[in-house]
Amino acid sequence: MKKVGRNELCPCGSGKKFKRCHLGINEIDEDNMEDFVKTYKQLNKERRIKQCLYPEKSKCSNNIIRAHSIQNSKIIQRISENGNVYMNKAKPNNPFAVFTKWGRKEATTFTGFCDYHDKVVFQPIEDRDFELSNEQIFLHTYRCLVANTHDKQEQVKLGKSTTETFSLSSESSVGLLGLGNGLAVDDFLREKMILDKALINGDFDVVDSIVWEFDFPIQFAGSAFKAPIHDLKNRKIQSLETE
Repeated sequence: MKKVGRNELCPCGSGKKFKRCHLGINEIDEDNMEDFVKTYKQLNKERRIKQCLYPEKSKCSNNIIRAHSIQNSKIIQRISENGNVYMNKAKPNNPFAVFTKWGRKEATTFTGFCDYHDKVVFQPIEDRDFELSNEQIFLHTYRCLVANTHDKQEQVKLGKSTTETFSLSSESSVGLLGLGNGLAVDDFLREKMILDKALINGDFDVVDSIVWEFDFPIQFAGSAFKAPIHDLKNRKIQSLETE
């Protein structure tokens, strides 16, 4: 396969020069793979954001920790094998791996809470068994939302540094992905404002939920958000059609 020059037209058909479009992303060969992985590891390290996303900062300890979005002792420990679990998340040393092994102490962690708020806010789910209460369901939902908000914020930062490092245009696949992540952050923050207020006021029934109960152990766990067209009461809440 002929190597595309930096100033030649990008083979994707965008009409832009290769250096302004897909250079370093779609044309990674054995000669530059090592440099790419090294650069990715550095960019991945620099994308980290340490912040406490609890709405009231007056009691923040400023000691930001690696909080688990899925409970370590109650869930991850139970499904781990020899202290490890597998996640569909790439590691910095291999950005192309789809399914990777993680130690349970690092699995599902994010730097989105200080140690004080991570402990105090989530005590009802950490110190008690799951009792199907509105408060516990709300707290699981809230932590999931905060973790996803924080992840998208880091993805925006990574996308920006990647486009700058590899001289990619805003219309490249990476640039468009960054735009999508930015819109997701806006959506998450709007929802977070609602749950922040509910958390402070103790209005835990603001979240509609469905709980499935099984009579056998489940060997997997997940924490993610979806953008449904209808809510749990079959009310239409958005349209994904192009107008």
